[in-house]
Amino acid sequence: MVAACLISVSLSAVAQSPAPSTIPSAPSAEDTSPPNGATHGEQVFYVRSSGLIADSTFIAASLNGGGSAMSEHLAFLILQARDHSYQITVAGGNEPKTLRVIKDAFDSAGAVDLHLLDFTFVGSSKAAARVEKLVKAVHGAFHTRLKLDP
Repeated sequence: MVAACLISVSLSAVAQSPAPSTIPSAPSAEDTSPPNGATHGEQVFYVRSSGLIADSTFIAASLNGGGSAMSEHLAFLILQARDHSYQITVAGGNEPKTLRVIKDAFDSAGAVDLHLLDFTFVGSSKAAARVEKLVKAVHGAFHTRLKLDP
């Protein structure tokens, strides 16, 4: 009888567990595709917001751990300006998170001469002033605008 109860409990636990194929996949933290409305042909790196708590956790982890896969990807992109002209627009759904990714990317890229970099930041004028210092430090051209849509 004890064996029958254990088998019954085991079967009900298995029946309640969803099959692995039915578990929805979480959105990628590295999704940098532009939102709707980006101009065709515009090179855009978009830092998506994952919500206030997740974004705050991301920023704290970046401050403690020194960057993220997303900032490393942006660093790779901006370093393209070592060899040829490279234009990139960076925007995001959460400005503090976007600033953190940009700062970490420039830190990762190092103090190299990127005079062929044409960098546009989409955001507030206060945040733009911080990004401009990073871009000018590597001799890049800096532009800013308030909205992603032209």
